[in-house]
Amino acid sequence: MSSVCVRKTQNGCIISSPSVNDTACRCTYKSGSCTAVTEVCQDEESRFCKNPDTTKNSCIEGKGNCGGYVTEKCDCYYNTNGCKLSKAASLEQLVSARLIGSSAIVALVK
Repeated sequence: MSSVCVRKTQNGCIISSPSVNDTACRCTYKSGSCTAVTEVCQDEESRFCKNPDTTKNSCIEGKGNCGGYVTEKCDCYYNTNGCKLSKAASLEQLVSARLIGSSAIVALVK
């Protein structure tokens, strides 16, 4: 069934209004525009399926293009005690910091 639940960004699609409960928006990016249909969720027991919203997690339930969601960045610095986060990522992301050489830090968000 058709759904108007998506909009285009520079990097792909994002959900602009959620689908109804127990369904998901499947976003498709083609020829510079996004379209969406309402579909069965990837995981019907997921809270993002049972009560969909406009987050990337709900988009993932639709198994389509979710490239419009910008990944939150984290940042860290090095002091005498090692790596410290100066800006945390969201709770839903795995954050790790690695020391490269003696003073350069790379923060990875997975």
